[in-house]
Amino acid sequence: MAAGLTPIVTLFGRTRLTERGPAGADGRVPLSDPEIRAFADFSAQVARRYGAMHEGRQIIYEIWNEPNTKTFWGSPPDPEAYARLAETTCHAIHNQAPTATVIGLAMEGTPLNKPHYVRSYGLDIYREWAGRAATPQLLKCLNGVSFHPYRREPETYLTENAELLRFLSEHGWKDKNPLIVNSEWGYSVGARNAADADEQAALDVRLLLIGAGFQRITNLYQLTDGGTDPGDVRHQYGLFTSTGTPKPAGSAITRLLKAIGDYEIDGVASAPELSGVIRFRANQNGQRKRAAEVLWRSSGETAVSVDQLGARRPVLVKDLVSDRDLPPNAPILTVGRNPLLLLFEVAP
Repeated sequence: MAAGLTPIVTLFGRTRLTERGPAGADGRVPLSDPEIRAFADFSAQVARRYGAMHEGRQIIYEIWNEPNTKTFWGSPPDPEAYARLAETTCHAIHNQAPTATVIGLAMEGTPLNKPHYVRSYGLDIYREWAGRAATPQLLKCLNGVSFHPYRREPETYLTENAELLRFLSEHGWKDKNPLIVNSEWGYSVGARNAADADEQAALDVRLLLIGAGFQRITNLYQLTDGGTDPGDVRHQYGLFTSTGTPKPAGSAITRLLKAIGDYEIDGVASAPELSGVIRFRANQNGQRKRAAEVLWRSSGETAVSVDQLGARRPVLVKDLVSDRDLPPNAPILTVGRNPLLLLFEVAP
């Protein structure tokens, strides 16, 4: 909490109260009414114990993990069963802790993912599952929704915002600025879109900036590697190795947060006038004011004239992945997949 992080408490799995009761398909999911009530009561007691805030930071309570997959639901996904479980749990939490922040859906992917129909499930686990699980009654209780928006390139997230807000509105969400949490998202070394550790660093920095640009809490998966096998991509998601040694991704994000972690975020958007460069902007308040921009492309490189960025000249230009300082007085910048941090002095 002292680092300014927002904790996400994922409420997931069977409790001791339901171990001897009627079980779901493999004993993992609380499906009967007594099991649902027991899970909801357990979740409410968690929220009661830890509260809504800690040291000035909100605590977010997320109901289940990837319920649109058999891996975590424990049986073929059942969107109506999830909606019943989540709605009952949400109300139970708010009864015990009225100001708690409760989020749901928690799905692998998003409601906008290309349909993926699983014959053994009898449904599409993305659009159909979300459309059936996101009942108006559930969304009325929840304070926000969460997704695991894994994708080949983080930049496709930029084009989905309006459609995602439309989805929530069509399912009864009234808030025009809803709390949307990216509760799991990251890239692994060795996967086809991150051939090496430097590429992982570029992708992780970019996804973090995109999430922040939309004012969305984004949880990078994961802090440390999940194993030590370099040939297993499941072991290579960490910002640090399993022994705590920083990988390029950990160093790059540390670099970014030290430079502009306390800045106020203005937003992120594609800049067509800059040949498709993505432009993240933030500003610093206080005695010594600065503005920051981070520039990158999803693929290839392009030359950007500093004059196109405005009348100011940067006092620092840094490649966040390599930590290389570039000449701040150079009239032309080469912008590619590695995000470039630019700092500007702001006249009082």
